[in-house]
Amino acid sequence: TESEDEGGHCSLHDLGNASGNSHDRLMGRLQAKQLASLCLQNKTLYEAYVLAEDVPLPKNLKEALSTGNPYRKEWQAALNKEKASFVKNRVFGKFVRIEELKRRGIKIIRCKNVFKVKCLSDGTIEQFKIRTVACGCAQIEGLQFDQTYAPTCRGTTIRLILSIAAQNDLELTGLDIEVAFLSAKIDTEKYIYRPDGYEDIVPDGFA
Repeated sequence: TESEDEGGHCSLHDLGNASGNSHDRLMGRLQAKQLASLCLQNKTLYEAYVLAEDVPLPKNLKEALSTGNPYRKEWQAALNKEKASFVKNRVFGKFVRIEELKRRGIKIIRCKNVFKVKCLSDGTIEQFKIRTVACGCAQIEGLQFDQTYAPTCRGTTIRLILSIAAQNDLELTGLDIEVAFLSAKIDTEKYIYRPDGYEDIVPDGFA
């Protein structure tokens, strides 16, 4: 529908008609674009129907937080959340001057921020995420790391659990452990250059 209310905005009634049933939601991208065009004058409704894949991913933090980026507030909130996780899990230990580490011949690993927009089942935005990660290409196996194994659940295991639950009329619950990789313990000291956006945590000239 392309009807509008008297104020020139799309109405909730129109939005409901445009949304349609579950079959219509399968149209995904086309429907969302039509709704976005219909609701350009209503910011709340417009943002609700922006697809995650339509949000351009920034190449770096400067681009993410630039005044010209319409999603800079969302990226700033994502960065704050990531930094809070680092502090909570005590990722940063002691800070050492970069000159001292270089004098001792210790390799300092560079890191970067990875940007991602998670989506819901209908393709709309669920949340903005920033992950601060070490550049693996700059590390040497056996020196900076010795294991890259991450436990994952196979599809057959999930199907087995679901079938057991169905046969025995059981209820299943799930949970999401945020930044689970930060919970791992390491037995050696690792030093990284200060990531972009962490100026309030890591002092200048320190790693």
